[in-house]
Amino acid sequence: NLGLPATLVERARLERKRIVVPDVRQAAAAGEGFYAQSEAKSAILQPLVHNDKMVGLFLLENTERANAFTADAEVFLDLFSGGAAISVEKALLYADLEAQVE
Repeated sequence: NLGLPATLVERARLERKRIVVPDVRQAAAAGEGFYAQSEAKSAILQPLVHNDKMVGLFLLENTERANAFTADAEVFLDLFSGGAAISVEKALLYADLEAQVE
């Protein structure tokens, strides 16, 4: 266990789209055990997808209030995650290339 909401991470991985959890109390009530013990009030999971391949995942949580993530924040996350996915993919390719050279 990496300390992540496993059910939501798996859903984001399979669907390859953002998951917004406006109120984590509802997620805990729906069976996401991770949030039963969490101080978070709202969360958002943003897959990092490049060339239809998921290379990572951002998990942002807000401990101050529910419904914390606005439409503007989601647009920013879309833009930022696209660049991050490309960077991660390039880093993975570089690591593979380096391993082949050794």
